[in-house]
Amino acid sequence: MRVWLISMSLKMAFPSLVNSCCIVLVASSIQPIEKQIVLEGDSLTLSCNASGIPPPMVSWIKVGSVNISANGSELVLTNINRNEAGAYECEASNECGNASETVMIEVQCKLLSLKTITQVAGLLLSCKN
Repeated sequence: MRVWLISMSLKMAFPSLVNSCCIVLVASSIQPIEKQIVLEGDSLTLSCNASGIPPPMVSWIKVGSVNISANGSELVLTNINRNEAGAYECEASNECGNASETVMIEVQCKLLSLKTITQVAGLLLSCKN
């Protein structure tokens, strides 16, 4: 984490002021985000816990895409499908610097029950030891 300290004696610049002022600026930082595994058709909300002074602007993008997926600290994917699997990057930026964190989203196929499969396909399935 980078911290910028700007200290200036306002007394010299503004003789009528008696006190000095310090402004502490803290570069953007983001807490790690764990890999997510979700079933196809479910919903997923990812949070980007970013901090800094001044508070950073936060956005999400799917890696390899040119479109921003969301502005703000949360990315909400509803009725998720396998095309949405992949790497997503949260980026936080303020005057002092940028930070990014990448999270992998794995979308697993929702399995049909064996009864449904045999009814649809007209198959007879059996297990052997």
